Amino acid sequence: ASSFEGKGTDREALKQQFANHVERKAEEAAEEMRKREAEKQQYDDMKWQMQDQVDQKIVAWAGPKHNRKNLRAMLSTFDTVLFDEAKEKWKKVGLHELVMTDQVKKVHRKAILLVHPDKVQRAAPKSKLEAEHIHSVLHEALEAFRKQENC
Repeated sequence: ASSFEGKGTDREALKQQFANHVERKAEEAAEEMRKREAEKQQYDDMKWQMQDQVDQKIVAWAGPKHNRKNLRAMLSTFDTVLFDEAKEKWKKVGLHELVMTDQVKKVHRKAILLVHPDKVQRAAPKSKLEAEHIHSVLHEALEAFRKQENC
């Protein structure tokens, strides 16, 4: 935020300068807000267009919504659903490495961090959308895993 520095000593002129300054700052803030809203709307529109494509990818990886695969299977095939920006950061994990529940939780934590919405802010819009869906599916799978394994 910039501070106001008036010119001159005339009180009325300074008041007018300040009013102009405030009006200009308000217009700049409103323009910035409109710009952000337009970007958000563009992202939402793109999100709707790509929804089916992303859903198909998630279903192929995790199974249909009401009949998801178990967490171990999802983590062992996690690399198949990852977007390009994240694939290079993921080390493939085999089912033999996911026998113990603490191992599953550890790998799950790594997977969640990789696709967390806050971590993919600079990624492409499609990647951000995929990350949101993958994150929520992994979270649901962990809840089911905890109930199943009583942990």
